[in-house]
Amino acid sequence: MDFGSSIGSVHITDTVLTGSAYGENIGWITLNPQTYGGVANNAEGTLSGYAWSENAGWIDFSKVTIGSDGVFAGSAYGENIGWITFGTGNNKVSTDWRPSSARPSSSRGSKSGTIKVINIVINDNGGAKTVADFPLFINGAPIISNVINTFPAPALVYTVTETGNANYTKQFSGGCDSAGRISLSPGDNKVCTITNDDIGASAAGTQSGNIPAPDTTPNTAQAPIAILPSDLTSSQIKAILDVLASFNADASVIANVKASLGGVAIGPTSDRVTYAFKSNLTLGSVGNEVKALQEYLNAHGYSVATSGAGSPRNETMRFGAATKTALIKFQRANGITPAVGYFGPKTRNFINNLTQ
Repeated sequence: MDFGSSIGSVHITDTVLTGSAYGENIGWITLNPQTYGGVANNAEGTLSGYAWSENAGWIDFSKVTIGSDGVFAGSAYGENIGWITFGTGNNKVSTDWRPSSARPSSSRGSKSGTIKVINIVINDNGGAKTVADFPLFINGAPIISNVINTFPAPALVYTVTETGNANYTKQFSGGCDSAGRISLSPGDNKVCTITNDDIGASAAGTQSGNIPAPDTTPNTAQAPIAILPSDLTSSQIKAILDVLASFNADASVIANVKASLGGVAIGPTSDRVTYAFKSNLTLGSVGNEVKALQEYLNAHGYSVATSGAGSPRNETMRFGAATKTALIKFQRANGITPAVGYFGPKTRNFINNLTQ
């Protein structure tokens, strides 16, 4: 695996790894994906967290270390590719970064600065989101709003990002530029403010921020199946049913049409519903399968919300922070790892097989 490509631009600091490494058989591995955390460093070379590969999925770096000589050791694990072992000799991966305790005393000192990110949410146009709905990151590492974070300085530019929402505009101000970038010198105490202002209901109907590509594997689940809701509104569905009634359509025909359009389980009589999820879902995903996932979680004791949007019979087609939190609880309860609120092949197959 090549960590030294100029295209990948891998960079190691006391807190995070950024950039991308390249493997001949699996392609690019992003060390600081925007969706979840990324690979973190504890300043002593003990790594943690997950990298992302389009071809291999999530890769766990919690068993990888960087020694006092700057050489990587240990193995990373991806559920789709198995173990990636860092070798020695001609196959070793090395860096000029050194653990804090291995540096000359003259280089340790107080060469650091602080960054505090303040997230402001304005709901003056019908919105109801809170600060918790906009997760924050610095160079891919998760942070908390209004909390001071210490980083090495001087260093490459630090970049503040967040998981946004299509119904809110985002604006940076304070100690960061319009793209969220911050230059940090020793002793600096920078404050960056992100203002999220609601703009009303969004007409967006496509998935956004969804890293994984949809799974196109044919579904072989047996009926009855959970018919995923159509994209029609309740008013449009009612209009279709009214037209059928005006032509004196049989009641059973009307009932089946209503079931198909509304997402009601149909088929042979049974109290058990078979779920046939096919897509990978994550924060920002939008669609029928998001609503079906919320319905499943609510029905099995992992409530997305107790009232309002996301609550039973009020499920939505948007994968937000509440859906992620409920999914993490489900994954932890069922021993699914990593339990990070990502609805990928492992969780999807678990639910599909559980209900067959």
